[in-house]
Amino acid sequence: MADVTVEKMITEIMTHHDWSQQEFADHFKIQASQVTRWLKGKTRPNYDNLMMITDAYNKIKTA
Repeated sequence: MADVTVEKMITEIMTHHDWSQQEFADHFKIQASQVTRWLKGKTRPNYDNLMMITDAYNKIKTA
């Protein structure tokens, strides 16, 4: 299985739900500016946020 980047997971989750960055942030109870930094590769999510993103990504891939 190919590696999937955080940026790709976030983008696919947002596309699947038709969410903006703000809606993604609201859903995961994080700041929209943090999502922007993740998407630009400037920072990485902490462990807890990465697990939430990974779980959401896996759910849409197995749905």
